[in-house]
Amino acid sequence: MRLLVLSTALVLAAAPALASSDRAGGYGMMPEFDFQAADTDGDGALSREEFTAYVETRIEAARDARLERHAEAIMEAGDADGDGALTLDELRAGLAAVHAERMERHGEWRERRAERAERAGERRGQRGMRHGRMHGGDRSEMINRMFDRIDADGDGSISPEELEAAQARWEERAERRGQRRGE
Repeated sequence: MRLLVLSTALVLAAAPALASSDRAGGYGMMPEFDFQAADTDGDGALSREEFTAYVETRIEAARDARLERHAEAIMEAGDADGDGALTLDELRAGLAAVHAERMERHGEWRERRAERAERAGERRGQRGMRHGRMHGGDRSEMINRMFDRIDADGDGSISPEELEAAQARWEERAERRGQRRGE
């Protein structure tokens, strides 16, 4: 029992660090935005507060899903004897295996990014607002910028039509990026 508690505590301690830098799967949520679920007062428009609450909920759900995937990957990689519990050595092995896999993916990502930057003539390592995209900053700033971009008429609320137009832009941009990457 003590071993299982220790293993769980170590996995939970390590998971936020892994999840905070793992970007896969966390950013494709906007095209799946559920307007009716976000419109909590049922008035047919999203206020900044409704939008923020909905996006925060989705971000937290994506974070929780990433943590679960990381914990499962650590368990799968480390549970050498298949007993469903991790010894300290198994936990170390699982963490090392997951970290190595992540570093390999990160290296591949960096290579693709460098190739794209070279083709586009961009400076490497540039952060912040770039080419009209949202990068960096804290979460509330990002959500506010997103809200302002979607609120095309600037009336302080998002209509279903404004959201639909924004989704179409995101999908078009995703298609262009996929074609450019040869996907």
